[in-house]
Amino acid sequence: MASRGSEPNEPAVVVVVGETGSGKSALAIELARQFNGEVVAADSRTVYRGMDIGTAKPTMEDRQGITHHGFDVVKPGDQFTAYDFQQLAERTIAEIASRNKLPLIVGGTGLYIDAFLYDYIFRPKPAASVRAELLNLSVLELQKRVMESGLQLPGNAQNPRHLRRLLEGGDTPMQHNVPRSHTLVLGLCIARPELKQRITDRVEAMFAAGLIDEVKSLLARYGDVEALRAPGYKAVGAFLKGEIDLEEAKRRFVRDDLRLAKRQRTWFRRNPNIHWLGESSKLEQATELVSVFLQRH
Repeated sequence: MASRGSEPNEPAVVVVVGETGSGKSALAIELARQFNGEVVAADSRTVYRGMDIGTAKPTMEDRQGITHHGFDVVKPGDQFTAYDFQQLAERTIAEIASRNKLPLIVGGTGLYIDAFLYDYIFRPKPAASVRAELLNLSVLELQKRVMESGLQLPGNAQNPRHLRRLLEGGDTPMQHNVPRSHTLVLGLCIARPELKQRITDRVEAMFAAGLIDEVKSLLARYGDVEALRAPGYKAVGAFLKGEIDLEEAKRRFVRDDLRLAKRQRTWFRRNPNIHWLGESSKLEQATELVSVFLQRH
């Protein structure tokens, strides 16, 4: 990959991306085991404390003794932006490299990945009064504010959270057209029928593991905060309110995760710097690519 004029002594970093349910976390853990690495999660949901089951956060057993970073950073209700992730990633990668270990970033939040990979420049965070004002605006009012500011409406212009983030400076043009040097980006993408089955099975496993109690506890502690409107949490919340039955909650969770996966796939497919792995031999391909990459860096 071409250099963007960054520091010559930047540590080598491997990035694993893909849609929800694609198996990227398991692959990153295996690569960390093989290449003496530590994992940095790039996920806008696993940053929240207590949101464990519904975000498919790897358990300590799943992590197989591999050190993970980026989990449980803030509590639901606190703001955590792409800028915050960018700063966390840069700091954590330097710490991992100082221990002579390989940093591996893994996640499906495209904005987080690109903020790090392309060194996004962010505008200063708005004052609390400005953020409070935006929270009180309707979708139409937010759309009008975006257009009046000379900004382009986001892909999902009906989502008030996306509109507020844009107005707060969370979505800004990238500073560079080529990615960070000394970086290998691997991508996972699986066939939709298999993905749907994986997500369906995972949702069933989450409910069996205590998802309802997790959501009940989080709602009691934090209220109906934005973080708890993520796929799964929103559906379980509706179930707890008596608005839908259990089977409908599961159906909505699967539906919303599939919609999320489609958005993630679209985002990452635009990136020409990703090495896409075949599903049948993803570990072998990834191992070979990382081995060659580390020999060169």
